[in-house]
Amino acid sequence: MKKIVSSPTLKRISTLMGGTVMGQLAVIATTPLVTRLYSPEAFSDLGIYMAIAGIFSVIATLRLEAAVPAASNKVQAVSIVHAGLISCVAFSITASLLSFLFFEANVFRISSSHILTSILIGLSVLFIGGFQILSSLQIYHEDFGSIAKAKLIQGIALAILPVLLGLFAPNSINLASSDAAARVFGALKSFKLYRTELKNHTTERVSEVMVKFKDFAFYSTPASIVNAVSQYIPVLIFNSQFDIKTAGLFVFANRVLAVPIGVIARTLSQVFLGEAGAVLNSGKKVKPVIKKYFIYSSLLAIAPAVLLFFYSDKLISVFFGSEWIASIPMIKSLLILSIVQISSSVISQTLNIVQKNSWQLFWDIFRMIIVSLSIIISLHMGGNIFYSVEAYAFSNAICYIIMLIMVFRAAQIRDRGI
Repeated sequence: MKKIVSSPTLKRISTLMGGTVMGQLAVIATTPLVTRLYSPEAFSDLGIYMAIAGIFSVIATLRLEAAVPAASNKVQAVSIVHAGLISCVAFSITASLLSFLFFEANVFRISSSHILTSILIGLSVLFIGGFQILSSLQIYHEDFGSIAKAKLIQGIALAILPVLLGLFAPNSINLASSDAAARVFGALKSFKLYRTELKNHTTERVSEVMVKFKDFAFYSTPASIVNAVSQYIPVLIFNSQFDIKTAGLFVFANRVLAVPIGVIARTLSQVFLGEAGAVLNSGKKVKPVIKKYFIYSSLLAIAPAVLLFFYSDKLISVFFGSEWIASIPMIKSLLILSIVQISSSVISQTLNIVQKNSWQLFWDIFRMIIVSLSIIISLHMGGNIFYSVEAYAFSNAICYIIMLIMVFRAAQIRDRGI
């Protein structure tokens, strides 16, 4: 027992989860105020803002953060981060411009200012991507404490800012502004190590880095686009097919589940990426590491899901307010998906780090097609939003189970070649 408790893996997990959990607890503590200050319509606008920012932010770094843990030396590591940050700037500008065009063409419906929302989306893309690539450098240096502090600061900002701005004016812009500002705080906290490394080392040319790690851009980046579209497509479709209030209820249901999913999946995946990269560099087998993190994530995902399923009726009305009771069937439909999603998301980077990028791309395209078709078919059959959410959750869960099979198969093939 003593050996298990003192294992480096558990220490890394506990360090990262400490900052993440504290930040998320702060968000939970203020959520009852947020749901009473802002309307479902404001949450619908927030959902569109987060969907567009989410799609652009996952490709903003060209997935170079996955290359940092396996860098051969410090110069290469900081050079990759430098290239990733430049990419973030370019994608943030692109996101703002395209968002404005989408809103003006009424492709997506929002009740807030088109210009301000577009600017907030660009800022969010810049600092979400920046935090991802900067965190990868901290993982390379095994500076998990700094990541935990950045997550804590980000969580506190996400908790406090919506309330403060909501007391002043509880509108969609202030709800989105609080999210964007929190992203800024998180990224800036992680900037110190990069600045120090930049002073101590001369980075490689950005063009050289891009050529050397072109597989991440050519395979992982398209896969990330497809993956993000699959994740956010329900929000985008429901925004166009149902009234704004109904779409806002779905955004709220997703947000309720985002807390346990975020705490477990993001934390474990960062630690997994660091440990898996070290294992690959040392020439050891990676499958035992994958199996270990799969077990950890599964056990941590089941408990909150079971609790929320049996007590959602009381928890939602008491904790968030009676206005959100209509979202309970959606929450229950998404719970099974959340368990499978956490377990597979933690180890999903395996396909990239064992150079099975084409497998990842195939799965992402397959998932996008299946999820999109399930929602479209349910709508075509005259289903309401609850049937559509069930179709989305079931088809998505099946896709994540297939992902798990692919991950273990890829690891098995790699380990046989040692």
